[in-house]
Amino acid sequence: MRQQAIATTPENIKVWYHYVQADIPQLNQDIDGLLERGKEFSAAISEELYRRYFTEMDDRKMDTLRKALRELIADFSESLQELAAGIGDYDSVLQRSYEALQSARDEQRLEQLIEVLLRESKVALQASSQARHKIDLLSEEITQLKTVMGDLERSALEDALTNTANRRAFDQVFSDYLKLARSSGRGCCLVLVDIDRFKGFNDKFGHQAGDKVLRFVAMILKKMVKGQDFVARHGGEEFAILLPATRYEGGLALARSIVERIAGTRLLVGSNSDTSVSVSVSAGVGFSRAEDTPDTLFARADKCLYEAKQKGRNCVVGEHGL
Repeated sequence: MRQQAIATTPENIKVWYHYVQADIPQLNQDIDGLLERGKEFSAAISEELYRRYFTEMDDRKMDTLRKALRELIADFSESLQELAAGIGDYDSVLQRSYEALQSARDEQRLEQLIEVLLRESKVALQASSQARHKIDLLSEEITQLKTVMGDLERSALEDALTNTANRRAFDQVFSDYLKLARSSGRGCCLVLVDIDRFKGFNDKFGHQAGDKVLRFVAMILKKMVKGQDFVARHGGEEFAILLPATRYEGGLALARSIVERIAGTRLLVGSNSDTSVSVSVSAGVGFSRAEDTPDTLFARADKCLYEAKQKGRNCVVGEHGL
C-alpha cells in the first residue's frame, strides 16, 4: 500500500489484506491487472474495489438471510394452520358428540360416545402438542436470524474503527435530512471535520497511533452531538456531522466548540503510549438551501473546509464567511 501511495483507510486495508491472503481469486486478478497496466490506485478505484468485493458481498449475505427468514415464516404459518386444523376438527367432534348426547337413550350408545371423545381428545392433544413444539422451535430460529440480520445491517452501516456511522449510512441519511429540511422549512446544517496533519501521525508514530487519533476525535464528536444530530466517518481522516434542527449560527458555534475542545487535549501515542501529542482539526460549515442536493451542500461545506486548511488549520470557516 505504501508503494502504491494508497490511503490507509479501514476499507483499503481490508481490500489489500485479502489480496495478500489470496482468498478471493477474482480480487487478485483485478488488482494484478491494474498493476500490470500501471494504473494509479486513486480514491475512486480503491472505493470501487471495496464496493465490488465487500459491500456487494454484504448485500448477498443479507439476501441469503432474508430468504432463510422467509422460509422460516412460511414454516411457521404452516404450523399455525396445522394447529388450527387440529383444534377445528376436535371442535367439530365435540359439537357432534353434544348433539348425539341429546338423543342417546341407552348405555351402549353413551359408552361409544365416550370412547369417541377420548380417542379424538388424544388426537387433538397430540396435534396441538406437536404443532406448538414446532412453533416454539421456529420462534427461536426466527429470533436468532433477526439478531444476525440486525448485526449485519449495523456492521454494513458502521465504521468498525471509530464506531461511528460510515459513508454508506451518511449518504442514506443525508438525502432524508435534506428532504426533511425542505418540507419543514427549517434547513439543515452540515459540518465537515478533518484531522490536521493526519499523515504525519501515521508516518512518525505508525498506523496504530493514527487509529488512536481517529478514535479519539470520533469520541469527542459523538459526545458533542445530541438528539437527531448524526455523526459519520466520511472517509480517511474526515468526519461529517448533520444537524437537521440547527440553524447556520448554531452549526458554526458547534464547529468552533469542537475545534477548541480537541485542540485543548493532548493524546498519548507511541508503542508504549509514552509520547504526548497535540491533536487539532479544521472544520467547514454549510447550510442547506431550497434547491440543494446532497452534492451541492456537501461541495459548499467542503470548500469551507479547504479554506480552513488554507488559513492555517485548527479553525472553522462557514459558507457565509466566504
